[in-house]
Amino acid sequence: MFKPTVTTTTTATGNSTRILTKADPSKQYRPRVLAGPGSNYQDLRPLNVNDDANPLLIDTDEFVGRITFRVKGLSQVPGYKQGQQEDGLHCTSDSQWFDRSGSETNNDSNPSKNNNLSCIQIVGRFKREWSGDQLLFGSVFDDRIKRLPPFTSVGVKILHYLDPGIKIDLTCERPYILSPLIVSMNKVHVSSSSSREKSTAGGASDCPKWPSPNGEHVVENTRLLFKDDAIDTVSISKEGLETLDDDDLSSKDTSSSLFGSTSSITTKRRKNQNTTSPLSSLQSKPMTAKERQHYFAKPKNLSKHKFRTDQDYAFEFLGPGSYVDFGRFKVKFAGFTIDALRCWDGQPCKFMLTTADLSTTFFTLWIEPVVVQEK
Repeated sequence: MFKPTVTTTTTATGNSTRILTKADPSKQYRPRVLAGPGSNYQDLRPLNVNDDANPLLIDTDEFVGRITFRVKGLSQVPGYKQGQQEDGLHCTSDSQWFDRSGSETNNDSNPSKNNNLSCIQIVGRFKREWSGDQLLFGSVFDDRIKRLPPFTSVGVKILHYLDPGIKIDLTCERPYILSPLIVSMNKVHVSSSSSREKSTAGGASDCPKWPSPNGEHVVENTRLLFKDDAIDTVSISKEGLETLDDDDLSSKDTSSSLFGSTSSITTKRRKNQNTTSPLSSLQSKPMTAKERQHYFAKPKNLSKHKFRTDQDYAFEFLGPGSYVDFGRFKVKFAGFTIDALRCWDGQPCKFMLTTADLSTTFFTLWIEPVVVQEK
């Protein structure tokens, strides 16, 4: 049965924090994954990794949805079976998600290959409206990071490359790695409320259907985001889409876009014009994931976006998925392998959906190393 392995204290803000410790190099560690509403440790419970058919239900006053976490090769980690028993979970093999092609996982360099080592998938809806710049996804640490891993600066550059909207500060009192939700996600699918089903957890909230009982991937589709958008000018090129200012239109050279110098078609739109989505009317193909990320990385576009209560959202987050092995606490890139436990100061790896002022946390996914008990 699951028993917390950390001591918690309560801060002035009511948040639960951990007493920092170090990893013992003479011991083996396995990952324990917890998830739940809010950010307090006592509100979290074990999440069965790779169990696609049974995602964890989150149902609060702010959000209702489901979340799952996938880690490649987790069942082969020493102490896995014992840990599952300790946490009251059944054993699972690798998710079928890892068997699917890279064309569904944003691997543009090699569409036939899925080389990701992990994936977070969230499907849900918000119970009140939020603007795009209010919701952030990422990590917030409770204490200063005492020992940054080697090549941290290289890792930060990689994260900036992967996510054009990311903000990082690893040296402040409460270090953070955060990005606007709509930018940070590798895949986003938006649908209307017609796909909702009643929550099966005894609550009264309507919960979107879980689309991935067998590891199915989220398919990028953000057409509904532009249903009532008031975009004045849309520049469509062979590689991207962006909003231009009036000054841009007055320039003689309109071939330069956010994605480089390409031939483009510029079309004016009037605000509140009763027309279809700019994407559906002007593009034969919907906006790609990379185009969506670059589009909403612009503050003026992000602030216009609204997360609506009558729309359901499916998110797929890979983050540094091809670099970080959460099962073995290894970071791999550029031919190097770093043992993250050597730098661990006791703080968990947390992924959270929160507001920009940190006043509301919708859910937290918490990854911590646990000592494998000797038999």
